[in-house]
Amino acid sequence: MALTASLLNDTGLWRARDLNGRQTALCDSSQSTGFSQLDALLIDGGWPRAALVEVLCDRYGVGELRLLASGLTRPAKDAHWTVLINPPCVPYAPAFQALGINVHELMVVHPSSHQEALWSFEEVIMSGATRTVLAWLSESDLQDKQLRRIQTKSKEHEVFSVLFRPLSAEQLPSAAELRLKIERQTIDRKLVLSIIKRRGGWRVDELELALPWGPTATDSQRTRQLLADWERTRREMKAVAI
Repeated sequence: MALTASLLNDTGLWRARDLNGRQTALCDSSQSTGFSQLDALLIDGGWPRAALVEVLCDRYGVGELRLLASGLTRPAKDAHWTVLINPPCVPYAPAFQALGINVHELMVVHPSSHQEALWSFEEVIMSGATRTVLAWLSESDLQDKQLRRIQTKSKEHEVFSVLFRPLSAEQLPSAAELRLKIERQTIDRKLVLSIIKRRGGWRVDELELALPWGPTATDSQRTRQLLADWERTRREMKAVAI
């Protein structure tokens, strides 16, 4: 009985019925997702700061980075690299700037194989130079033990690690602390997702999030500034050539 009581009092042990109480206690140190309805369903009251998070989607460019935007930004005093490992598309700097991400602290790694990508993933987590890592690994080569290792290292080194996987991965076991499945977009351009795994709670289906899809006034201002900078550089280079 004493051992049971000790286990139940262990802060590392969670029970689904404890979601609301644990969430209230932990939310002060969490990073909001930017969506109040999603924050209310997560035990940390936002993105876990030290964990592996999986985002499942059938294709890329459906709003997955906008969904994660708040987890990719940080105060200027907390300067760390945001690392992208094996992204499926060439990162578009103005789009990242529009999300509030400092592109001067953005690092992209292009490995030539799954093993190199996995090695890069783990080394970046342990480097101490980043608090955020996004990775796209080979699903056919991915193993459960590799996921367990990434989750453990993310926890130990306090890194927000995000792994993008196809929808078929939902049926496979995973050590990820949080698993989100992007279901679809609605006609009014809301993102519908399901929480298929979360710490301290059960599955949640069909959660609608209104993402900031179109360019904002700030986006337009940044775009004009980028174009002005490019035009000035072009003129300067032309003058030097003459």
